[in-house]
Amino acid sequence: MDDELQQVRQSIEQSAGGAPIHELYARLDRGEIDRHSALGTRLRFFRGHFLSALSLADAIQARVREGRSARLADVARDLCIRPRQLRHLLKKQGLTFSKVVVAERMRLARSMLSGTNAPISAVAERCGYANQSIFARAFRRSEGCTPFEYRTAWS
Repeated sequence: MDDELQQVRQSIEQSAGGAPIHELYARLDRGEIDRHSALGTRLRFFRGHFLSALSLADAIQARVREGRSARLADVARDLCIRPRQLRHLLKKQGLTFSKVVVAERMRLARSMLSGTNAPISAVAERCGYANQSIFARAFRRSEGCTPFEYRTAWS
């Protein structure tokens, strides 16, 4: 989030007694904050500018690259929107949450397999898979070969 948006976010949170912005959005969506009040107007303005300034897929991909949780609820909370709204916005872009996550995990895996000598188990862990066999299955489904075969072909 750029500095200007971060300052607006902090200003909104301070004017609401320090409540986190995702809680303010939840209150706005439930009707507890009047949409036409000063706070409601600022929240709606910020939400619109924030989402237009940020590619949803980029936010998801960044979480995967950083090794953070790539759960829908976690990404939605970071974006200050509800999970259902995130799914809807992705659908409008012709994407699904799981496809974006898997594509980024496979991009990261291909990069690590061809550019490092890290063990496949370490690649699996770094890409967010619980174990090497789940990773190998997902990689084969996506790339048409095992991680070992891919590494061999690209080294």
